[in-house]
Amino acid sequence: MSDVIVIGSDEHGLTELINQTVLSATHLPGEPIGADLVEAGIEAASALVITNASLATTVSVAKERNDGLTVVFYSRGRLPPYASRQADLAIDPALVDPDEVVDAVVDRLTTTG
Repeated sequence: MSDVIVIGSDEHGLTELINQTVLSATHLPGEPIGADLVEAGIEAASALVITNASLATTVSVAKERNDGLTVVFYSRGRLPPYASRQADLAIDPALVDPDEVVDAVVDRLTTTG
């Protein structure tokens, strides 16, 4: 199973970058549903990285299966208020490079558990 699940497009190569660290990542393209998250190992994952703000509803589904999940939005566009409350990190790709995002995720996951 993977430490991190990346959902949505991965145009910035986050999955590959994460896999070059001490963590492992799985990418679920498109709009995954609960069964896709379960198959990818959401129950054991440490983080969910969402690359499209329109997939914000996925957070609720993921959190139902893993309440301790770290949620990272690396997405342009405004997050809905409910998603903002559930996000541990919300980062605009226009402002922060993918390498820095991966470093932040690795730091967060390796220092908190």
